[in-house]
Amino acid sequence: MHVDDTTPPVALRFDADNDPNTLTDGVQARVDGGEAGALLDAINVTYPAYGATLDAVADNLRTMVNTQQTAGVDLNGNPGVPFFDTATVGAKNFTLNAAVAADYNLVAAGAAGAGALDGENARLMANLVDANNGPDAQYREMINKLGIESQRSSRRVEIQGQISQQVDTSRESEAGVNLDEEQTNLIAFQRAYEGSAKVIQAIDEMTQTLISMIR
Repeated sequence: MHVDDTTPPVALRFDADNDPNTLTDGVQARVDGGEAGALLDAINVTYPAYGATLDAVADNLRTMVNTQQTAGVDLNGNPGVPFFDTATVGAKNFTLNAAVAADYNLVAAGAAGAGALDGENARLMANLVDANNGPDAQYREMINKLGIESQRSSRRVEIQGQISQQVDTSRESEAGVNLDEEQTNLIAFQRAYEGSAKVIQAIDEMTQTLISMIR
């Protein structure tokens, strides 16, 4: 069996030719639980979902800041150009606009019609952090969700561990050997044997006495 990660989703497959020296994709193994199932679920479901959420945060940040940036004027008195590079999407290639990175005078800090030295547009861009639908709110929601899911998973592991321990304890109580209990039983059996031996001895002596009286 081997991991097949050639195309999503990642899967476990049996080796078609049963040759340990080669990897030939065979039938996909059905993995519904256990550590392997959890790892596959994380790779195929959890990571992509959070990756898509992070991409959405980056795209929202790019769009909102660029929109506000182009609404103002730069230090040269010209309309603002996009602050972030618009040629890419998602979080992986999130970069500044190359023109802005090369010349910070292109940062449109001033409001349109208020002059190049006005800082109103910069204040509006800074206030985007408090927007209800802004990237900061999105990111905080993602982190909160991740924390809750992580806590839930840890709790499940803890509960499962306690259940397994209880099952093991119950099994040992039924099938295991308690040395103290077995020693007590042996002593009890020994005393019973000794008592039975004395009874038999007494009967034997009484029988011998009766025989002697008859003679």
